[in-house]
Amino acid sequence: MPNPIDASALAEHYTRFRVSERLLLTGHSHQAWPDVSFDAQQRAWLDAARHVDRKWDVAEGKAERYREALATLLDDQAGFVALGHNTHELVTRVLSALPLATRPRLVTTDGEFHSIRRQLDRLSEERVEVVKVAALPASTLAERLISEVDDRTAAVLVSCVLFLNAHIVPGLGSVLGACEKVGAELLVDAYHSTNVAPISLREEGLDGAFIVGGGYKYMQMGEGNGWLRFPRDCRLRPVLTGWFSEFSTLADRRDSEWESGRGERRSIQRRARPLRRRDVRSHQSLSSRRGFGFFRGAEPHPGPPARLQPAPDRTSRDQIRRARSRSGDRGPRPFGPLGIARRIPRSDFSAGSPHHAPP
Repeated sequence: MPNPIDASALAEHYTRFRVSERLLLTGHSHQAWPDVSFDAQQRAWLDAARHVDRKWDVAEGKAERYREALATLLDDQAGFVALGHNTHELVTRVLSALPLATRPRLVTTDGEFHSIRRQLDRLSEERVEVVKVAALPASTLAERLISEVDDRTAAVLVSCVLFLNAHIVPGLGSVLGACEKVGAELLVDAYHSTNVAPISLREEGLDGAFIVGGGYKYMQMGEGNGWLRFPRDCRLRPVLTGWFSEFSTLADRRDSEWESGRGERRSIQRRARPLRRRDVRSHQSLSSRRGFGFFRGAEPHPGPPARLQPAPDRTSRDQIRRARSRSGDRGPRPFGPLGIARRIPRSDFSAGSPHHAPP
């Protein structure tokens, strides 16, 4: 049996949400946030003031820790993680990559959360066949999904925990097998299981699936922390491309040619938001100190933000101009995010890097 958590000791870390003074019944929507997240948001602002356009290096480092923690949580060593504002944004990027012109059929359930339900309802008005099977009983849901998969099916979209009743859906590995036989994709909405009901992609046989989730509810991370885990060998090219993926290939780009990113980053593109990534990083450290939750093993949080110091590498525009003149270099230079992006491989789907180094 795991050691019980001392509620009073835990409450000390949530003073701004006054959890010791009131009982919050908003856990299915808005969790209390720990005090360190407030410090982290201030630190993100100070990072912007200190590093300006070079803050993306710092933000990317925090985002990478988030991806690594998600890989551990999902028991996943065979995929990449893209980050986004919310699950709907990421689901629509996947939908935009499907060959709906030649396979205009999507299979789902009547128990999906609104991020999937509303979008599929709208697609059904545009000549896309949306087949909804009964979500209950959850114990046999996988069988009903499999029975509807055919060679016209582009994808199956299903939750691994149903949001209306918290029923766990078993057998999704078999659904993936049925999809792979006909060339369809499987997208699993894991939002209502992440950090609540353990899931192992390796043990469930879901290495080839798309898994989507977010940090707003049961990870206590607030808004802006959606994520999409996608297969390592994914070759889909979304119509909704994002904008940041192509930075790694701009130097080789020809006029009027659409160029996807390379490697692990694909055009689900969105930059890591410094404020929210700082928030995530602080959660890691708190969980490490208290010995519970999602982010065990993170190093201690450095404490409240220190007084803003001038950037040690601050260089004036005149200094840059003189140095380039001496070297005979008159061409453009990629500063800020462009310079960062050239050091980070990109590809078609991910706003983030993999949770481990590419081969």
